[in-house]
Amino acid sequence: MVGSTAIGHIAILTTLPLIGRLYLPADLGRLGTFLAYLGTAGVVTGLRYDIMIVAAATEAESAALLAGVCWVTGPLSLMASGVLAWLIHAKLLGFEVLPMSAALWMFPALVVTQLAFTLRYWLMRAQMFPEIARVTVWQNVARAAAPVCLFPLQGGWVGLVAGEVVGRCAGLGTLIRSNGVALRKALSALAPGDIGRAFRRYPESPAAGMPSALIDTAGTLLPLPLIAGLFGATSAGYFALVQRAMQLPLGLISRNVADVFHARLAQRARESTEAARTLFWRTTLFLLVVGGIPSVLGIFFAPRLLTFIMGSRWAPTGQLLVAMIPWSLAMFVVSPLSRVVVVYRGQVFKLIYDGISLAAVGLVIWLAQRAGWTLLQTVWVLSWSQAATYLIYFGVLLRMLYREAPELYADVDRAIG
Repeated sequence: MVGSTAIGHIAILTTLPLIGRLYLPADLGRLGTFLAYLGTAGVVTGLRYDIMIVAAATEAESAALLAGVCWVTGPLSLMASGVLAWLIHAKLLGFEVLPMSAALWMFPALVVTQLAFTLRYWLMRAQMFPEIARVTVWQNVARAAAPVCLFPLQGGWVGLVAGEVVGRCAGLGTLIRSNGVALRKALSALAPGDIGRAFRRYPESPAAGMPSALIDTAGTLLPLPLIAGLFGATSAGYFALVQRAMQLPLGLISRNVADVFHARLAQRARESTEAARTLFWRTTLFLLVVGGIPSVLGIFFAPRLLTFIMGSRWAPTGQLLVAMIPWSLAMFVVSPLSRVVVVYRGQVFKLIYDGISLAAVGLVIWLAQRAGWTLLQTVWVLSWSQAATYLIYFGVLLRMLYREAPELYADVDRAIG
């Protein structure tokens, strides 16, 4: 899984210099705005029932959830596309930088993305990790190559968006071709009413899981369209490129460390409170060292390196990357440690943090508009404000870790009810 993720990121990085010279910063800004909406709306299109496929009680129930998500994806994606058209028309949240045709592209992008994620969860249940890894590599290679290949046919932001849709279709098509027989067998065995019963068994997925996931995703993705609305598509393109650079170490190291930390913390929490705390601090130190060294190097070398790789038109991204280092480092360290929330049943506290983080983003953008800050000034303040929210979150994790489990459960129960 780690290897497939690395190969996929390398493929995307390899084509970045070409994309930087073929497409304008404004094109990448519109693509980033498009993907920000895609990521946020994608939380809704499966009603969060897709993540329950892995933990379903029986194979039949898993197949029913799969079929149910496939049924609701189309109508919900159509509704989400309509909402995007309204946001563009009303000039809200920065989405006015997109042309109205973006709403037409959004529908297939949402459908393909949701179905691919749903099938991925189904494969995870069967522990078909080699298959998932193979599809991940193929999809990312297709996403990386498609914008370059499509440029002679369709330049501008449409070429980038079309490349994204083509790449995601490639991944979905591979999943269906290689698992078509098993899929047909599982779905054909469903009886009338199975989907409804499966949905009713997990009412907490749309009722509680979806609001939390929406707030969490919006806090991460909304800064880009908000910056697009405040400073224009070109500035959003600079910001989008830096975000991609930030996501590379997060995808390669941080998320995989999170999975290992999660498994070990769950085991040690059952055996010894002190062992769990020791694991927490060792993991924190490891992430600080691994993330801190490239962060320090980035302060000195990032501006020249990015300009050399991407071309002179991307020169402003170097200073933006330096400004975002506090945010990136805090996210790199705290995100894996946040699995404490799952092990110690503190999802309510996670929802509170998500709300604070989203409010901080809105406050910074409002202040930037009122005070007339430049893009660089805004990103500096945004970066430090998000780093501060991660520091608060780290304190919450420590408080959860250093309290006895029964007391924590009582607090959570009181907070819920």
